[in-house]
Parts: sequence; C-alpha cells; structure tokens
Amino acid sequence: MEEKDPNLQDSPNEHGEREDAEQTPQEILPREAQSVERSEPIEEFDPPNAFTPEENEPPVTVRMRGGLPLTLKKLLLPTVAAVLLVAVTAAAIFAVRSRGNGAGDESTADSTADAESTGGETTGDDPLYAFDPSTVPEGEIGYRPMDLAWDKATVENKTEHTPDIDALKTGFASCAPFVSENGAPLVLIVHTHTTEGYRAEGALSYDGEGELSRTQNADESVIAVGRVLAETLRNAGIPTVHAEVFHDVKDGTVTSVGSYDRAAATVAEYLAQYPSIRCVIDLHRDVVFDEDGHLVRAVAKRDGEAVAQVRASVGTKENDAWEESFALALLLSEALCDDGASVARMPLLSDAALLGNAAELVLTLDVGTAANTLAESQRAAALVGEALAGVLK
Repeated sequence: MEEKDPNLQDSPNEHGEREDAEQTPQEILPREAQSVERSEPIEEFDPPNAFTPEENEPPVTVRMRGGLPLTLKKLLLPTVAAVLLVAVTAAAIFAVRSRGNGAGDESTADSTADAESTGGETTGDDPLYAFDPSTVPEGEIGYRPMDLAWDKATVENKTEHTPDIDALKTGFASCAPFVSENGAPLVLIVHTHTTEGYRAEGALSYDGEGELSRTQNADESVIAVGRVLAETLRNAGIPTVHAEVFHDVKDGTVTSVGSYDRAAATVAEYLAQYPSIRCVIDLHRDVVFDEDGHLVRAVAKRDGEAVAQVRASVGTKENDAWEESFALALLLSEALCDDGASVARMPLLSDAALLGNAAELVLTLDVGTAANTLAESQRAAALVGEALAGVLK
C-alpha cells in the first residue's frame, strides 16, 4: 500500500489514503453519495454449513517520503558530475511514477528492497533469482526476483510509538478465542484497491504503457487471491466472508481517491449484517523497486515452487486498538517464517489510518508485488490462511 533510495512507493496522505504522485485531485463525495461498484452483492449465509467457496470465489528504514525533491535541489549544481547525477535520479523518478500512471497509489507499504531484504542478494546457484539487466529492453522496467525474507529481528516503525514486541505477542494470547457461534463469520476479507493485479506469466519487463498491473477482471486481480485465502480459512474452521467490491473504481474509472472511505463503508455494512466478525483483512499487492529502478518480485521457494512473499501492516492513526492488530501481524509473520522458506516480509507499523479502526482486529496484507504472478500470490494466500488459522485458534 507506501522510501531510503530514490526508488519506491508513495506515502499515505493524512487521511490514510494512498494517492499516486501524479493523481489529479478530485472531489470526495460524502459516503452516502458515493457509488460502490460490486462484482456481486453482499454474501448471504446459512450457518453452519454456508462457508464453502462459491464457484467464482478464491532496523527501521527512512524512505523516500518527500526526500527526492530535496535531493534534486541539491544536485542542481553547475558541475558536470551533478548533471549526471540528476539524470540518473530523473530516471528513478520515471520508474516510480510509471508504475501507477495516474491510477492511484500502488502499494500498502513503502519499503525499499535493499532495506527490507536480508542483503538483497539475487545471484547464486538458485535459478529462481537469476536476473540479467542487459536482457531488459531499452526504456522498459525489468522484473527482478529478490528474497525479501523477514529476519525476525526488526520491524519497520513509522510511528512515534515504541511497542514492546514481546509483550504484544504474549498479550495476544489473552484475547478471547476465535470460536464461532452457530457458524457465524469471524473474518472479513476486503480489497481497498481492488483492481491491483499481477504480472502476466512469462513477462520479463514492464514497457511503461498503460496502468501497471491493474485490472477490473476479478479473476485476475487481488480478488482472486482473496478467494484462496477465504477458502483456506473456511477449510481450517475459521468462518470467513469475502467482499468482492471494487472500491477503487468510480464511474467506470480506476481511482484510489476515496477508496478507503468506500472500503470502510463496505466493512460497516458487513459488520452490521454479521456482528460476529472480529478480524478484517484488507488484501492488497505491493509495488517495490530496487536501487536501479527495477520492479522487485518478492519471492521464496516452497516445496519446489515459487511463492510470493507477504507483508503485514497495521495503521495507528485514530486507532486505539492498534496493539492487538500489530501483535497479530507479528505472530502471523513469524508463522510464515518458521514453516520452511520465509514467506513473510518485514512487518510495518504505519502512522496512517488504513482501515485500522474498522473492527476489533484489522490487518493490511500485501500478498506479492506487481512483479509476482497471480499463481505465486495464490500459493502465498493459501500459506497465509493456514498460518493465520493457527494463530487465531
């Protein structure tokens, strides 16, 4: 859903809304006047056997936030070296901006690949991480595979809070158990940026044309990943509902402006119908660039298959219960680290609102990046579902 080198994501604005740097300001209508485009109406349930999936369901780093313009000002010195540096920096800016092309911010977190990874190594014997930048066509952005595995020693904290990590995790065990009465749903999955999609199978680079990994086809967007997560949770005994609502489409046009308000309205609608819901998951896919402007494919290998890596984030703005949610983010991330190759990226504690105050527990999950494939991200969603069910039980 959000900087060190001049490469990477935009930060959330003061409302927790993530907007592309080139987004034209638009009027945000009152919630009751906003149109919310749904692929299907709110789910109806017949507990306790109504949770089978439908046929069409499935250390702290300082980053870019406003720093790049200051860098450019300093580089504009009357020397040949400075001119060359400006040119390089401008190329990085183009790479960052081209990912959204005015469609709205593309990511949930704003971490650089190098700061997040355990060294940023992508070479070696494993062909999964092979990358030759010379094969990227001129003017295009390459997809670079990298292991952004969380080291379990640090978290990214963009707030003024100083959480006691061990105490948070210990305290989460005292939460009321996730037990459903009469099969009523306990988890709701939504997508604030529903059109977020993935790279096409076999694609090696992004040509900069059109919207970066955006689609209004539910079978190709994060909705398809959410379906897998919902099904996995249901099969594990965690009753789950999935809102297949396009919150970032307004009047047929993709826009992130107002998407968080629209998503919050959807959450409120579901909570009114199913007050048993205790956990809301806002499922996204991320955008990450390396220091050379390549799009990062955050990937691990599990049982011989490539699996997208996942980042859990929690917003603290206007959210008095962020500690419980962040404890869940930590425990989930640890579970994804402990079971074989690490599927978890570094957890993020954000100073934005996100959907942090929408329910008892709220997680933002970035499942894969724009450089991962849908299949890699669906594999990750299945692993997340298994791990999350283990934590909640």
